[in-house]
Amino acid sequence: MTATRLNDASHAHYCLRAVRSALPLLCFLVLDYYIVALTGPKISSLKVRDPLRYAFKPRELLQEIIGIWLHLATRKEFMEKVATDER
Repeated sequence: MTATRLNDASHAHYCLRAVRSALPLLCFLVLDYYIVALTGPKISSLKVRDPLRYAFKPRELLQEIIGIWLHLATRKEFMEKVATDER
């Protein structure tokens, strides 16, 4: 294996480790944002001009998001991010 290929392989491994460590936090932040948007005090300001055209069904969307959250709740990494959130 050449030095360039070895460097590429170690760089790819490093990148993969970085993504894996950041992914639980990113998932939590995105899911939390949408849960707050769909249930929080600003829900009345959430408007879609043509909900049928865009298949915008906030209750169904919230159910799907909560389902994803519950699925991820079985993962230690995800729950560690939830536990350290100070909001």
